[in-house]
Amino acid sequence: MAEQLNLFRTIWSSRYALRAVLALKIKGVDYQTVFEDLKNKSASLLHYNPIHKKVPVLLHSGQPICDSLVILEYIDDSMRSGGSLLSSLNTPTTEPWLGFGPSSEMKRLCHHCICGVSSFLKEKCRRKLLAWMSNFSDDPVIKECWPPRDEMVEKYVAVGEAQLSA
Repeated sequence: MAEQLNLFRTIWSSRYALRAVLALKIKGVDYQTVFEDLKNKSASLLHYNPIHKKVPVLLHSGQPICDSLVILEYIDDSMRSGGSLLSSLNTPTTEPWLGFGPSSEMKRLCHHCICGVSSFLKEKCRRKLLAWMSNFSDDPVIKECWPPRDEMVEKYVAVGEAQLSA
């Protein structure tokens, strides 16, 4: 891709920005990262996402694409390398992992588990979901982007404490 591609994101604390990073990495797309401090947002972020003022923002040849779900669909539609991220999903805008997740069979099983079907199906769903999580976290592309565990724990403990004291 010859056009300039920039991704406004945090270092790692936004799971929504991480979705965009993973999609770009899986697709093998070259891009520049613009790190944002969400407590002191840059003029560029506020210019490219004036309504929500959040990351991620994908800037493609000067045109901003905001919202992680829209960015994923844009990457999938406009950047053909690496296969489709979203092709196996029936409703990509409602699927929490958007193309990085389980097969249709597992989604059906997990739906049954949530709806309280048999304990046999619940156990089968749990095993498949754990296997998917293990495969996902062992992927080299995912490992490269994954935040350090100790920093994640520290951040989420601080977030939890702030919410409890509010």
